Amino acid sequence: MKEIIAQYRPQIIPALEKFLFSRRVRTRWGSDVPQRMFTFCCGGKFVRGSLFLAGYHALGGTQEVTPVAVSLSLMQSALLAHDDIIDKDDFRRGNPSIHKQYESFGLGEELAIVFGDLGIFWGIESLASLDTDKERVVKAIQAFSSELSLVGYGEMEDTFLAVSSEEPTVDEILEVLSLKTGRYTIYSPLLLACILNGVEDPVLEEFCDIVGTLYQLRDDELGMFSDSVSVGKSVGGDIKENKRTVLRALLCKADPVFVREQFGKKKVDIFLVRERMHTSGAFEEYLALRISLEKKAALLIPQLHPQLQELCSSLLSFVSSRKK
Repeated sequence: MKEIIAQYRPQIIPALEKFLFSRRVRTRWGSDVPQRMFTFCCGGKFVRGSLFLAGYHALGGTQEVTPVAVSLSLMQSALLAHDDIIDKDDFRRGNPSIHKQYESFGLGEELAIVFGDLGIFWGIESLASLDTDKERVVKAIQAFSSELSLVGYGEMEDTFLAVSSEEPTVDEILEVLSLKTGRYTIYSPLLLACILNGVEDPVLEEFCDIVGTLYQLRDDELGMFSDSVSVGKSVGGDIKENKRTVLRALLCKADPVFVREQFGKKKVDIFLVRERMHTSGAFEEYLALRISLEKKAALLIPQLHPQLQELCSSLLSFVSSRKK
């Protein structure tokens, strides 16, 4: 997957820049937002856009479809801008989050919400501009919009669980991961690749759901055990915000008193939490879950469309071993 990103990222960035700079208008924010959006997007890995292009070409596609990759990048950045407000994360992609960047205007969250809205509008516009089979384009827009609505439901449930007085089960958290990450990060790009090639794959959804869940599990793990420089966002933020992750749920099952004492505090002793994750057996249980999902995904690869199997095998390997 690293090779795929290295191949397609240089193709996406110029197209993204061209699109955004054509959206500048003569208003106070007409230059600020496109430039800030471009910089914010370029801080990401372009996983979704690269995955789409790789899937599209693997299936034999020959049309110019970079606008789809641009759309995926814009949508991701928009959702992150909103998500960082909800989660109160001040650090993203190696820089201050969008709402922190706008604080100098005295309207950090307000401007960041509209910034995210613009990213969504532009994402739809870029996808709709695709100059290929119009019937497939319409079908792609409908499918992508449907998938994004599931992300919204997942975000609502994630936000609700964060303040619920009842501890969520691991299964409930996994359902949120499926809605917020599994379908959007992995399934949507490959679904769009299939639609624009006129291909159907009945196993793809299940495979992508598992791999997307693994992607978020790994993300939560890095947020607990890595460092801010390596991952490009706040480390320990999930602990501070008392976010309902699988890691937290497993630790709560093993030592609920410790979780009540250490999570949701302004000052976080992340080293103490890391140590307790290991000594309580919670991390070992988490690893067993992750390995089980990895094995399940691997068994599905031979059942995928033949032209997607190599890509999906690379994807599973990348998700399982990524460092940021």
